[in-house]
Amino acid sequence: MSADWFAKSPICREPQMDRRGSDRRRVLLAGRLVYGLTDFTADCMIRDLTETGARVRLRTDVLVHEPVWLIERIAGIAHGATIVWRRPPELGLHFEQSIDLNQPIAGPLRHLRRLWLDFTGR
Repeated sequence: MSADWFAKSPICREPQMDRRGSDRRRVLLAGRLVYGLTDFTADCMIRDLTETGARVRLRTDVLVHEPVWLIERIAGIAHGATIVWRRPPELGLHFEQSIDLNQPIAGPLRHLRRLWLDFTGR
């Protein structure tokens, strides 16, 4: 084996440029994805969280497609998101908008609050 093998090893490479716009927090939070035009849902674990996105791990083998909302169970926040990468069973999400589910919601997104209330058992 050549001496430069070690330098080329994946464990020794320089870290790749982080493309996140804000600092990542490693978390372990319960979440629920609401996706598609007919509002399918899938439970997930939120593994990383930033102001602009999240890494989620799905509990089941399901094909999630847009539009997608991520509901944070404890915080009571729904994030409208786009899927920026897929590595089953994980997804990378970029948040486009956020809604506080602790407040009454009027209009077409009010079902998100109902789903959150059902999710929390309230």
